[in-house]
Amino acid sequence: MKRLADQTLYEILEVPADAPAAEIRAAYDRARSLYAPGSLATYTLMTPDEAALLTSRSEDAHGTLLDPEA
Repeated sequence: MKRLADQTLYEILEVPADAPAAEIRAAYDRARSLYAPGSLATYTLMTPDEAALLTSRSEDAHGTLLDPEA
């Protein structure tokens, strides 16, 4: 498995490169709720710094992949 910092924006959201906007939004919403502060995944599987990095990268992926000019 690639380190989070080495993953593409598509890999972060776990969507294919040709994913439509609706799928990207759904993947972002899923990631946001799964890795939210206090969630079971963040509490047991990662440090607070890792969770913050994942949140930041997910937000970057969401914004970039849905921006038609990016």
